Formats: sequence, C-alpha cells, structure tokens
Amino acid sequence: MGHQGQRLWTRDGVSLNALRIYTDIEPGEHVFRARLRGERDEGARFRAGLSDVEIAELIVEGLRTSSLVNVRATDLRPATLNGRSGFRAELAFDNNGGLHYRGLVLAEGEDGSLSFLMYTAPAEFYFERDRAVVEVDF
Repeated sequence: MGHQGQRLWTRDGVSLNALRIYTDIEPGEHVFRARLRGERDEGARFRAGLSDVEIAELIVEGLRTSSLVNVRATDLRPATLNGRSGFRAELAFDNNGGLHYRGLVLAEGEDGSLSFLMYTAPAEFYFERDRAVVEVDF
C-alpha cells in the first residue's frame, strides 16, 4: 500500500503493527507526506541540513499533529540506512483512545532528502512479538 516513495506493510492490521517506509522526502514536504493547507502551514516540513536530533524531533512533531499524544523519541543513536549515515531511535506514544504504542525509527537525511523506516505497534504484546523481525531490517 502507498504512494510513490511511501509504503505500508502490516501483518495483523495497521492498528496492531505497521512498518511504514518513506523515501526521498524533499525539502518543504511534510515528513509523512500529509497534505498541507498552503505555504503558510509549516506543519512538520523537512528541511535539508537538519541534524539527527532535529529529524527525530520533526518525526515526533509529525506524529503529534496526527492526533497522537505523549509522543517521545528516546535512545537516539547512530545507524546507517542504505549506506548513508543516520540514526535510529525508539518511539512511544498514545493514540486518542489511550492505547500505548511503542515504535522504532531508522532515518537518514544525509543527501538533502529524508528517508526513514518506522515500525509501530501496541506496547503490550504486538511490539515485542514482532520487534526482532523488524530489527533485522534496521
């Protein structure tokens, strides 16, 4: 499922586990390729030259604007994606129904565009069940 430069894989349904793949997000584009309301809508727009910490904050902000709460990224550390320097981090957030989720993100913005993988699942059962399989790709 997905548009060009965007894919979604799931095993049990998007609300139970999702691996989202975003590639080649250009400067000015929303981090999740969401529709913006116009040029003045800053949203969570990618900008070239962001540090790993700033990219992680941008992804967190993108999640917050999609009705998720208590969003945070932790354990940020260096990693590579497609042979490019980047980072990986753990995510945690709650949906609007109060269900707690955990996630992993692997990202790079080294070439002036942003690419990342993001795995999310409910913290209880599903996240740990599939974590090892997902981490093979990370």
